[in-house]
Amino acid sequence: MINVKLFKKDDIIYGYEMSGHADYRPYGQDIVCAGASILGYTTLNSIIEVANIKESSIYYNIIDEEGFMHVLLKDNISNKQLETTQIIFQTYLIGMKLLKDSYKDYVSIDFEEVD
Repeated sequence: MINVKLFKKDDIIYGYEMSGHADYRPYGQDIVCAGASILGYTTLNSIIEVANIKESSIYYNIIDEEGFMHVLLKDNISNKQLETTQIIFQTYLIGMKLLKDSYKDYVSIDFEEVD
């Protein structure tokens, strides 16, 4: 199962973590893993390219073989950048919810409050 966790504080999303494999189909044919992966990578790249946030202002760790991606904003971003990331994170969440709705036995979504 792909477990998605969104990190938030006061209704502001600061990052996400995906872990696990869907095991919907064999490696290379698993559309659930492919869908989750492209959403995760698109979100990370959008934070950098669309929100104009330097990689040094994002903590991220990716271990593809383990199906692991952890992305978290650091504190040194502007209000405008934070505003833009909320649109990006909400889009990520919508995509993951659509994936979960179609493959409910293979995707879980949770939220975790952070300091």
